Amino acid sequence: MEPVEHCQGFENGIYFNNALMMSPPCHPFIEHIITYLKTTPFIYTGNKFQDVLSSTGPKVLTSLYSKYENKAIINFFPAERVSPWLPEDVRHYVYHEGDIEKLEKKLEKAMAIPNQYIHNIIQHISNTMNTSACCITRKSLK
Repeated sequence: MEPVEHCQGFENGIYFNNALMMSPPCHPFIEHIITYLKTTPFIYTGNKFQDVLSSTGPKVLTSLYSKYENKAIINFFPAERVSPWLPEDVRHYVYHEGDIEKLEKKLEKAMAIPNQYIHNIIQHISNTMNTSACCITRKSLK
């Protein structure tokens, strides 16, 4: 799941983070997702980012989950494990603002760092350094 701060404005105040998903073979909810994606046409709007979120990303997964009757068979990783930082945390880390140790502690609990964090960090660094490319790994974040 996403942190509460990311869920504002979404159905039932929840929002899937699909950066890390796993299931046993033939899990009913995964089968439900696959069936939906195979049988439901999607009308593209031309907004690539929103189209991805709405067709195969967090928005469609959140919507399918909210309508799924057997929620008891679905487990989520807590937000601190898959979305440890808020967007402002990325900015604080890049610009060395606030409590850096606290931000690094948040990463210690993470099992994965979603691409959005890496993208935001690269964007901030690129803007700051006037360069278009840099390489960031989880190790370099420490």
